[in-house]
Amino acid sequence: MTSSEHENTQYLYLVLTDGGAPSIDFNKVTQELDIKKGATTKRWSRIKIAMASGKNPGGSAYQFLWLCLKHSTRDKAYDWESIAKACNTTAGAASKKYSRLKIAFEKGEAAPSPVKIKSDPNKSSISRKRKRAPTSNKFDEDSDDSEEGGSRMKSKAKRTKVTDTKTATKSKFKATKEFKISEEEYGSKAVSDDSPEAKNNLELMGELMDAVKAAGVDITGILEEGPEAKDEENEELEQNMTADDPSQDDQFFDADDGGIIEVA
Repeated sequence: MTSSEHENTQYLYLVLTDGGAPSIDFNKVTQELDIKKGATTKRWSRIKIAMASGKNPGGSAYQFLWLCLKHSTRDKAYDWESIAKACNTTAGAASKKYSRLKIAFEKGEAAPSPVKIKSDPNKSSISRKRKRAPTSNKFDEDSDDSEEGGSRMKSKAKRTKVTDTKTATKSKFKATKEFKISEEEYGSKAVSDDSPEAKNNLELMGELMDAVKAAGVDITGILEEGPEAKDEENEELEQNMTADDPSQDDQFFDADDGGIIEVA
């Protein structure tokens, strides 16, 4: 029951009980409601108790009170002043309201069916959405993983490249003969190509040759001639110097730096 229907129910009860207990023909009311007479009288009793305690008698009381008012008899006219005072309105407004309700009921417009509680449309229209994680994080994580994976691949490629260079250097400058050291200088110890000392020397030799080549010096001829060619070159140089200066027949020259070695 809406607030307006509740007010109209109270209004009809005040009009029906104006001047005392009404004289209602419950037989006619029962016929129109198509119920038993006992149910009609019980409904009237419940409505009186609810109105006396200020409670809402329910939606069906609106139509029921109008039928009771329609099939009731009075000895005197309605006291609109008293009814208006109870409704907090004027006598003219109370009288006009009764006329409007009578016309509406006779046309069948003011006899509402019991009102059912309706669900809140706002609640029913709201659809709950599931929370989903932002997709941007996923893309960021994928990009981070791809970047990290790419950096790992690059570092791995660099390490592989360096290893290949070292391997090429070792294979290029690896000696084919075994280096032997005399027992008089180093004792009874033989150093082979596979020993750590020989490998270290080969690495240093390779780095030195790379530096010499980077400086633009051609050492191909020196490597091909070997140590014996160097000794022959020094001997030839010494002979030429002696031939140019006879006074130097008894002089000796250092084969490395060309200086004169004094003989005591």
